[in-house]
Amino acid sequence: MSSASKKCLVISNCQAQPLKHGLTWALDDFVVDIHGVHTTRLADRAEAHAKLIANKYDYSFVLTTPLSDKFGVLATDQIVKAFDPIPVIFITNIVFTGLHPDVAYIGQMGGRLQGPLGDYHSLIAALAFASGFSGHEALRLYQGNTYRFLGYFDECEKSFLELRRREQSVDIRFEQEIRDLIRDGTCFFSQNHPSSRIFVPYIDKIAGYLEARGLARKSGWHMDVNIVPNFLASSAIYPIFPEIARHNDLSFEGSYFFKSTSVGDRPGRVYGLEELVRLEYEAFSRVPKEGFMALPVVKDSLAKFGNAAQWPR
Repeated sequence: MSSASKKCLVISNCQAQPLKHGLTWALDDFVVDIHGVHTTRLADRAEAHAKLIANKYDYSFVLTTPLSDKFGVLATDQIVKAFDPIPVIFITNIVFTGLHPDVAYIGQMGGRLQGPLGDYHSLIAALAFASGFSGHEALRLYQGNTYRFLGYFDECEKSFLELRRREQSVDIRFEQEIRDLIRDGTCFFSQNHPSSRIFVPYIDKIAGYLEARGLARKSGWHMDVNIVPNFLASSAIYPIFPEIARHNDLSFEGSYFFKSTSVGDRPGRVYGLEELVRLEYEAFSRVPKEGFMALPVVKDSLAKFGNAAQWPR
């Protein structure tokens, strides 16, 4: 960092790292610090937040996603006052379940059941297991009638409406751009991991907003999705099922191939649907059956949809 460099702070979740790198390239002579709210232990939050506030004059501005009251002084209704007079700009936490409605978390944050895709699980596999289906029987559930019954085909528009609702409280919105981008390429690796196809225009829009407000200047470098790395691609990648791709009129056909997390130079594995379900069943079997049935996502989904044996075929 040169003595002339300016600094800004990005407060976000797993999207903080791609934002850091992209904004460093998009802005002229800026060092971007990040605070990942998802990596800070609950016991350490107060101290970590106090340190950020104590160092606020290091930053020209702060970019933050809206945060709930559990984040103390970083919560949406407190952070502007906490960082005053440093400008605070609210950006979107891009979450879009519309193309990955089958992704489910099993267990509470910090204690989630781990499977072949880490935190990510197939809701259909979980409900088939809870319904007493064999792995072979579970495979037959991955088809259009199931998706229609579970509401998967309705999730895309619901996600756009939810994104629009959440963006009412931010300064830089991106819902319309996602609508325009989503048909012609992979925009999400999972519901909360956007691809560079999303990040590149989003970061460019943020940089343009900052320049218009006189808070920064754009570097002039033209970022391209083919040359901007995205660290989230190293995490698990959940496919867009072919039936969901066709229903939403995507220009590509989707698949049933799942990629596990890559660690350093160790590539992740690619699983077909049959192997994925088998490994999911192994993960589910590590939980006592009574405890598995009591897990909120399993219990609530069974109450809503019933035993998988009753689903339309």
